[in-house]
Amino acid sequence: MRLIIAGHYRFTNKAADELMHDGLDFQDALESILNAQFIKKTIRSKSPQRRRAGEKLYIIESFNYSGTLIYTKGKIDEEAG
Repeated sequence: MRLIIAGHYRFTNKAADELMHDGLDFQDALESILNAQFIKKTIRSKSPQRRRAGEKLYIIESFNYSGTLIYTKGKIDEEAG
């Protein structure tokens, strides 16, 4: 949550496309994350497209301020630069 509040986050193009497809925007996703009372689960990625095998991914399901339940999946990582 602190990373979101501090503005240290980045949405992927895939996330942007999925939000748009569902009639949502970045603000909706951010509201949902900030409203979450807990992380639903933590998993290890099995995708070969990930930079590192077994990356830790955090699943959050929570409501935005309009009451829409939103599913988010993210990771914590350092960016170069």
